[in-house]
Amino acid sequence: PLGAAEGSDHEADPKLLEGMRSSTIWTSAADTRNLKFYYHTQHNRKLRMVDLNKIDFSTERIVRFSLDKRKEQEIEDVTPK
Repeated sequence: PLGAAEGSDHEADPKLLEGMRSSTIWTSAADTRNLKFYYHTQHNRKLRMVDLNKIDFSTERIVRFSLDKRKEQEIEDVTPK
């Protein structure tokens, strides 16, 4: 949780959370053999993949994309029927 690594004083003063640097924005792993880049974000723990084989690195143009289409977690109902 935000602020966990920096103490619990934020409960007394919520303004102390401003500027916190202890939340993990994303976590990533790279498959260097198959050139796949995997990640999940703090907003959506679903594992996503970028296939680096399909990206044209010969261009000088910088390509950007959002790590999250929506900043929300998909929830799958797995209740037994």
